[in-house]
Amino acid sequence: ELEITTSFDPEGIRDIVGALVRNTTLRVLKLINTTFGAAGAQALAAALVHNHTLQVLWFSCNVIGNDGARSFAALLEQNSAIQVLNCSSEGISGAGAKYLAAALQHNQTLQELNLSGNCIGNEGGRSLLAALEHNKTLRKLDLGSTFRIGADALGALLQHHNIFQELRLSQSDLGDDSACALAAALHSPTLQKLSLANNHIGDNGARALAAALGCSTAIRTLYLNFNNVGDDGARAIAAALEHNKSLQELGLRSNGIHDDGARALVAALERNTTLQTLRLGWNREISPETQRLLSSSRVSFD
Repeated sequence: ELEITTSFDPEGIRDIVGALVRNTTLRVLKLINTTFGAAGAQALAAALVHNHTLQVLWFSCNVIGNDGARSFAALLEQNSAIQVLNCSSEGISGAGAKYLAAALQHNQTLQELNLSGNCIGNEGGRSLLAALEHNKTLRKLDLGSTFRIGADALGALLQHHNIFQELRLSQSDLGDDSACALAAALHSPTLQKLSLANNHIGDNGARALAAALGCSTAIRTLYLNFNNVGDDGARAIAAALEHNKSLQELGLRSNGIHDDGARALVAALERNTTLQTLRLGWNREISPETQRLLSSSRVSFD
């Protein structure tokens, strides 16, 4: 594994790219907050076209933009070794998302894609979701803080791509309607991790997710942190926990849960032996006394 977090002049970038052309052992390459930019991404992509060993290409905060995304898209269409591509916070907009979407329709080796923190917009987002209808290998997808994902788009995604193991949609302005549509994901026989943090999800959305959670057999981790779930939603989730036998971690930090909701959730743990971690911190309406009474090795108020 090679991780680079320093800036380079053009000559330094050429040296790195040249070394990668000759390398036959490196499996993971991470470039974080460097000056690689679009030109560096283009040179790197060209160098990796015929590379058969690199499996993880991790770019974050290198300002590769849409031109860099186009270079990586071309790489995905030709390279059959890369399994993980992270392009988080890279200044990619809708045009760059469309390049990557076109590549995803043909690539059959990529298993994980992270585009979080890029303003790809609704048009770019729709292109990506449409491309996934034709992709059968992607298992992990992070579109957090990229565009406002509507209920219709989510329904289409889940209908045509029921092979996700991990789906991250934090800060996507989902709201209750989209959360209700997304509840179908919990029926997936493959989905193990779902992150819906910071999405304005209230009790209605929580009730829909809870109804699906009660029947889910695959989900291991569910994050609903930084939403608007109150006691009604908490009680619905508590009822679901009495039936669910797969969930191991539940995040409900910084919601609108009061003492009654917290007590209902903790009481459900008496009948649920699978959930190992329940996070209820930063719910300001849960009194210090209730926190002291309910805290345990399985319940955290941090």
